Amino acid sequence: MAGESLKIKRETLNDKVEQQMRKMLTEGVWKPGERIPSDGELAKVFGVSRPTVRMAIQRLNTEGLVITKAGEGTYAKEFSLHSYLDAVSDLYVTPEMLEDVCEFRKLVGAECVKLACRRATREDIQEMQAACDEYDRIIREHPQLEGEDLRMRVRADLDFHYGIYKASHNSMYVMAFNAARAAITKHLEMIIPARLKEDHDLEFAPDGRGIHQYILDMIQKGDKKNSVRAYLTHVDHHLALDEYGRRMRSL
Repeated sequence: MAGESLKIKRETLNDKVEQQMRKMLTEGVWKPGERIPSDGELAKVFGVSRPTVRMAIQRLNTEGLVITKAGEGTYAKEFSLHSYLDAVSDLYVTPEMLEDVCEFRKLVGAECVKLACRRATREDIQEMQAACDEYDRIIREHPQLEGEDLRMRVRADLDFHYGIYKASHNSMYVMAFNAARAAITKHLEMIIPARLKEDHDLEFAPDGRGIHQYILDMIQKGDKKNSVRAYLTHVDHHLALDEYGRRMRSL
């Protein structure tokens, strides 16, 4: 029996204070923008030393739950999982993980496309259309595949795909997308320049529609076969450029 793995971890005072403060923040005891009590006040409340409180606050700063301003104090923040994951994505999104991201998008994303063909509401379609229009505007006005132009393109691409997940009306798929958002961003930052540096026209179907618009039109028609076919072509970074181009021309 692996006895070592069954040992109960001893919690330090730092851990306990941090947990209690996190609970108070997430439950809204301290509202976003509100100044929380000073180190000394919190030390009295929790019955611990000031250094213990400071350590807990330092951890909460790292997690993005509070912000400490020199000479002013510590304030509660509006915690965003997206922002937190984006901030640390360089630490956990490895080249090997991008293969997992591609697989995730092909499996879960394709299922969301199928569900969207059946479940998308008028509001869903309008939201995805707005994302399509914004993406088209960005590629016209910001055509570079690097720097801020690329970041804008990736954000717009991400918004469209998030719309597909939402249109599935499956809360678990939406949660999965949100959890994977930072990794998907890295995936897009890799495949967009690699795919389009040789030929910007690879973003378009033969009739001139952008790939996003084509997918959306097929979803609106309830055409599972063609919407999924286009989606899988779009997200698979393993396709060689000539094969990707051939599949795009066959849409």
